[in-house]
Parts: sequence; structure tokens; C-alpha cells
Amino acid sequence: PVKSMQELIAMAKDQPGKINFSSTGTGSIVHAAAELFKQQANVDMVHVPYKGGAPAVTAVMGGEVQVSFVALPTTVELAKAGKLRLLAVTQPTRSRLAPELPTVAEAGLPDYGVIVWQGIVAPKGTPAEVIDKLNKAFIAALAKPEVKARLTEQGFDVVTNTPGEFGSYIRQEADKWEAVIKAANISVE
Repeated sequence: PVKSMQELIAMAKDQPGKINFSSTGTGSIVHAAAELFKQQANVDMVHVPYKGGAPAVTAVMGGEVQVSFVALPTTVELAKAGKLRLLAVTQPTRSRLAPELPTVAEAGLPDYGVIVWQGIVAPKGTPAEVIDKLNKAFIAALAKPEVKARLTEQGFDVVTNTPGEFGSYIRQEADKWEAVIKAANISVE
């Protein structure tokens, strides 16, 4: 019944442990994003893991759970068709896929921000010259207009950087999520 993140937070505070949320599976980034939300909003909601985004969304539409944390591209068309109500995006900025949606930070949790990212890594010990060559090839491929356009229409923001910058980002993310995972007592099944 809620129409905003503020209403969801209020309802969760009024009904601790009574609201179920679906995710794409225990230990997934989406599960961790929901746990971060619970921690920052100081609410108690029950996690119901599913095996992927489609079952997690179907669970909301079918009334099995009240809320879902899933990737935006899988839900935009369903929301346009009136089958779901989107409340907010987890990323720090509004999404071009649904610019009318506020961010969770805008909706009342100013320190909240989750980006689901993908990157390319190589095995430890790969020679620096090979990593440099691969990095340049990937940057060139991602700069191609047709590649960038296809990724953008799927909701991705294309970001390229150096191997060192990416390594630093991975370490920052690992530290952030380690704290969330420990606080929520998440273990992969």
C-alpha cells in the first residue's frame, strides 16, 4: 500500500518483523543493499531469498512478499504496466531509466548509496604489461558508440579507469560490504 520510501520506513517501524522483502538470493549484492537499508532506516524486515530477479519480482506481484530489492531494468516496464510500484533507486543519483524516482538518499536516508557494478579482473600474477594491454583494449571497446549505447539503454553507466584505480575501488567496496555483512550476519548458503 505504500507510495514512497518514507511510507515504507514508517510502515516497517510500525510493524517490526512483519514486512517481507525478496532479493535475488542470500549473499547477493541486492540482499546486502537491503540489509544496509534496514540498518540505516533502523527497521526490522524479513529476508526471503529467491533464485534471481525474475522470481523475486514475481513474488511481489503475486503477494508472497511486500517489497523487493532488485535491479531497476527488470522492473521499469512492469511498473509502466501498473504491475509494480517503484519507490526509489539505490544509486546515489537518479537513474535515466526512471528519472522521476527519487534516490533512497533523497527519500530520507542521506548516507545510503548502492551501485551494482561489474568489472573485469585477471588472475593474481598476471604480468603488468598484459594487464595494461587488456585495460586499453577494454577501454577502446567500451568507447565504441554502439557498445556504449547498448549498455546505456540497459541502464549501465560506462566507467573506465586504470587497474590501480579499479583495485582501490574494489578494496573500498569490500570494506563497506564486509561491515554490512557482519552486522546482518549474512552467510552464503
